Amino acid sequence: MMRISYLGLILLPLTGLLAIALELNIPDPYHIEGIINGEKAINHFPSYAPKIDTLCPAPEFSANGTAANIANSTSQNEYIRPAYTGLNHDEAGYIANRASLCSTRKSLSAFARAANLSTEQTQAILGDERLRPNTAVAFSGGGYRAMLNGAAMFRAMDARDPWPDNSNQGGLSGLLQGMNYMVGLSGGNWLVGASALNNFMTVAELRDERWELEKGLITGMKGDPIDHAGSFLRFMDEIKEQVEQKEDAGFDTTLTDFWSLALGRQLVNRTAGGPEVLWSGITEMDAFKNNSMPFPISIADARRPGENIVERNSTIFESTPYEFGSWDSAMPMFFPMEILGTNMSAGKPIGGNHSCVRGFDVGAFIMGTSSSIFSGILAKLGQRVKVTDCNDPPGDLSKDVQVALFDLMNDTFFGNEDIANYPNPFRDYTLPQNITHPYNNAAKNENSLYLADGGLDNQNIPFWPLLQSPRHIDFILSVDSSADTPQHWPNGSSLITTQKRTKTLYEIAKNNTLKQEWVVPFPYVPDSGEKWISQGLNHRPVFFGCNGRNYTDYIKSGNLKSTQNQTQNFNKPGPLILYLPNVPWSYYTNSSTFQLDYIPDEVTGFLDNGARQALQSPVLPTSLTGNASTIIPPESLQWRTCIGCALFQRSKERAGIEIGETCKACFEKYCWGGGYSEDGAGYNQYGNKPGAGNGTETPNSNVRDGVYDPVRKDGSGLSYEAQHKVIQAKREEMGVGSHIDDIFES
Repeated sequence: MMRISYLGLILLPLTGLLAIALELNIPDPYHIEGIINGEKAINHFPSYAPKIDTLCPAPEFSANGTAANIANSTSQNEYIRPAYTGLNHDEAGYIANRASLCSTRKSLSAFARAANLSTEQTQAILGDERLRPNTAVAFSGGGYRAMLNGAAMFRAMDARDPWPDNSNQGGLSGLLQGMNYMVGLSGGNWLVGASALNNFMTVAELRDERWELEKGLITGMKGDPIDHAGSFLRFMDEIKEQVEQKEDAGFDTTLTDFWSLALGRQLVNRTAGGPEVLWSGITEMDAFKNNSMPFPISIADARRPGENIVERNSTIFESTPYEFGSWDSAMPMFFPMEILGTNMSAGKPIGGNHSCVRGFDVGAFIMGTSSSIFSGILAKLGQRVKVTDCNDPPGDLSKDVQVALFDLMNDTFFGNEDIANYPNPFRDYTLPQNITHPYNNAAKNENSLYLADGGLDNQNIPFWPLLQSPRHIDFILSVDSSADTPQHWPNGSSLITTQKRTKTLYEIAKNNTLKQEWVVPFPYVPDSGEKWISQGLNHRPVFFGCNGRNYTDYIKSGNLKSTQNQTQNFNKPGPLILYLPNVPWSYYTNSSTFQLDYIPDEVTGFLDNGARQALQSPVLPTSLTGNASTIIPPESLQWRTCIGCALFQRSKERAGIEIGETCKACFEKYCWGGGYSEDGAGYNQYGNKPGAGNGTETPNSNVRDGVYDPVRKDGSGLSYEAQHKVIQAKREEMGVGSHIDDIFES
């Protein structure tokens, strides 16, 4: 017996199409018969196969994890960097250069002036390397919904984008240029990765030059693929031929490779998916060379076949332009991104100096790994189809089509369809024994690392790389586009889960089985989605960790022993987090995670809604509407001042600068009470008043009959149903939509 391929249901009509064409003597414009007969697709795409047996770069680390003399041979040195050595020196240099070349200093200075913050204070802070705020933006997962909602925030923060030009009317304009890091997960990483891989493109450029969102993400066409069988068949055959190139080069492939190349056709290169555009190649982009791009990081989770992961047992991997690896105690080590895929043993290439692999780190594959849950759609389609007997008569063209197109997809894909296969660079590697540590290499004896969607452990906002102490992040702007509720709105679950993870690590450290480097600070947050909704925290911006003391037990732990026998102050607070949940201002942006095509009206709806979110205003400025009578509410103009207060708060704490009355008022409005307890009843320096998140405010007006069901903030009164009806009519008029989201929503 043979399981029908993941798109078997769609492919079945193709045999009838071919039969009719042959009967009527109609030409075969899509070469269907050739594909059925096993002929290779003819294309001139760049190869998806990594290059093998290339010259290895000089190793940067000696056997004890310290920097090596580049003249030393690989027989004496290694390519593995233990995480306890701190921050990668190239990354550290990049962040330092962003400040020294005035990229961040200039942008933050302009933002502070526009926010009406004290010029004298902010200039003193920005001029002092010890005080200068280290900032980041994190975009959650959630498919195209997350990409588009994140894009709206990205655009509103980007000083390069003339729309909306809100430099004198509040909002976030210019803040992106002041960010040192941008981190994405799953759909959020489609935004981060697409911009970075395209030389830090603006959202307007991505929309106009890359996105073709009215085409289905996994079908490559507009409308139902059954209605365009020939084009769809060619689309899938081209991808199949690319994946086979990688397999022919000796690499294991999975459905994530198919998924990644389909994704790349939407985000990197419309024709071939960009197999030549590498994650390590970001370092060669002009925007990276001149330090104008925030440092990009992609997130994925380790998941062995058949394993279920949660926040407590997940190992989180990050991919930067320089390195691939993890900070987690199960595998705390990093490997050069440019030679990812090399066959390694004990930190050295098995075949010597001329055996390194290059080109494994295809940018689309890195993004596809971070969002590999979508490759499961391909398998689930196949599971909806009956099983075909391998002994069917030779004339059974339906079976022949399936075998010809999907012979790479054997039974092992099903049940583990969301896994990406990476050759294990940490195989046989043991951390140096002269360091006292409880760490281990959980994949020491494995040939492959199996990675999956970064949101599978329910940490759907990629905070984890930004909480690591070597990065010293002071401020994180987090954009939450999660679908935590049945209506696809967020309810704080990601922050709750990350808080649980940090508490678990603290308990381990307290029992002396884990050292301080792996305990990370995270502010107290309400400990259930119900509390978030009842307090209205998922319907407005919230600051967490305004007070450096408002952190989990990490802050109260005192000094713990370092693995390097150094006594370090363990009382350094973590970042202040600005939480921006997806909410409807002028458009209902709660589309399904599995909606894989969007018409221009939907894209515009997301971007307009995000502009209002950035302004915290139900109306848009004159520069956007052309309406000279537009009046931005005073509280919206004050919003940017409050963002500035949050951004500079850790710097003020380090400098011993008083918070000031203006920022105190901001914190009273936006800070969650928190304290040393999860219910918001604990210590709060800023004297929260009712309605400021301390659990005493009136019931959330968006909860009706026990269900969170928000209404638009622009006062239009338009219901979700009415908007959906209008959009659906336009989609049908354009011939868009196969409604895969309806099939897989459960």
